Amino acid sequence: MSDKELKLGELRARIDRLPIRPYPVSWMVIIGLGYFFAFYDILTLSFAIVSPMVQQLKMTRLEISEAVSASLFSYIIGAYFVATISDYWGRRWGLITNAILIAVGSLGSALSTNAIVLIVSRLITGMGIGAEIAIINTYISEITPAYIRGKMVQFTYLAGAWASQ
Repeated sequence: MSDKELKLGELRARIDRLPIRPYPVSWMVIIGLGYFFAFYDILTLSFAIVSPMVQQLKMTRLEISEAVSASLFSYIIGAYFVATISDYWGRRWGLITNAILIAVGSLGSALSTNAIVLIVSRLITGMGIGAEIAIINTYISEITPAYIRGKMVQFTYLAGAWASQ
């Protein structure tokens, strides 16, 4: 076992022994809101075919499926690449990166004037959402003491589930 692995193991053990979560409840609320909006976006993808935007842009069924597929495919890309960024530069930078991707992609989707812009915007948004889903679970696990870790991860999922109601 290397010296670095030993230090990481000691750090994990120390976090597990913490009697309380080191961050305020407001952080959990912010993270829960992030999950809410991520799952809300996933849910709205289901209604892409009947969206007024699709009618306004006069999109064909093929273009609609390309926009939806771009979003779903880019979840994988974002989960891998942005989560890797957070592994090297820290969870904070990973969360900031995915928030920027979601904001830029959502704004591009809202302002799209044709199918190509919408597809590219959905690709960008999907990368942010895929990264958020990957990073938030890891982040919650890292900052939460062992005795409430499962409960806190489930609370973030609950925030996402509220989006589907």
